[in-house]
Amino acid sequence: MVAFIRRQVLGQSTPQNDDLLAWIRWYLKKEVLDVESHHTARSKIYDLWKFVVFYFRRSSSDSLSAWDKPCSQSLIDALESEYDISTVDRIYATISNFWNFLVVQEAVKAKDNPLKGITKRHREQLPPARGLDVLSDASSKIPDYGSEQKYEMFMNAAKSFIDDAKKYHAPLRDIAIVSFLYGSGLRAEELCGLTLKQMDRDIRTGGCWFHNVKCKGKRTRRAYLPSSGLEHLDRYLQSDERSDSSSFIFQSRNGQRLHQKDLWQILDRIAKRATALFLPPGYLFRVTPHTLRHERGYNLRKAGHGERFIAFALGHADTTQVPRYSMGNDLEEAVALEQA
Repeated sequence: MVAFIRRQVLGQSTPQNDDLLAWIRWYLKKEVLDVESHHTARSKIYDLWKFVVFYFRRSSSDSLSAWDKPCSQSLIDALESEYDISTVDRIYATISNFWNFLVVQEAVKAKDNPLKGITKRHREQLPPARGLDVLSDASSKIPDYGSEQKYEMFMNAAKSFIDDAKKYHAPLRDIAIVSFLYGSGLRAEELCGLTLKQMDRDIRTGGCWFHNVKCKGKRTRRAYLPSSGLEHLDRYLQSDERSDSSSFIFQSRNGQRLHQKDLWQILDRIAKRATALFLPPGYLFRVTPHTLRHERGYNLRKAGHGERFIAFALGHADTTQVPRYSMGNDLEEAVALEQA
């Protein structure tokens, strides 16, 4: 999508009128596509697309002058009815940045800011992910499952799909994905982009290095998969679930690169199975690619590794984000504080 938009704005110059789409293309060209990382650029394109779709549904005009406070308030209300708070805040921030760009370009006046005074309702949302989460309804106490126990339940749920191979076409792939994310701490987009050429098996440890992994900030790094995760990956690579028509390691049903939305659907399906198999009524698993990444960071901290090592293992440019990926559950934190 980013490459397509880049081609669309290639010949865009400074707009000479107040055409909304022309200014959005100019904003993307000047402030996003050649400045932000691929991941951030894609998010901002998606946010602005949401804004444009709503704008043209509400107004018959394509002029910036039709963008007023009631329009902005209606947009936020519509977003809050469909998305969680963090997504609404992100879209709001993107639109706000676009408005500030218009002010700098003297396309609008700062005093006419249509986002000023917008109210956002405070809605309940799930607690922030801190690893493999087990959630409950408000009346139930969340059991203190340990990290290893939650991972074992989740992996067993993934393995249970082998018996349903006719219905679910790639159970070995899904097992390898869970093991890979848990063992390496890769981001979703990093995992989906892996190819066979990046593999470099380490005969000393039995694990495997993956070189030139594309990550945030237009950087590349190397990632390591422990031997336990490599065993599951090898079973998948040696099976007939994977096609030789593509060099991507994890493939969709048609043999093409696995997309991030497919990855989320896979984990959601396994989470529902794990909930049904192992949790009492009123409880549920919540697992995303990033919660498995959190779990990897926490396990590294629990093993006694320092922040610089954890930052390297998770692909961070510095150590500022390490604490958020290395928090355990309340029981484990309380035990650690008691022993300190």
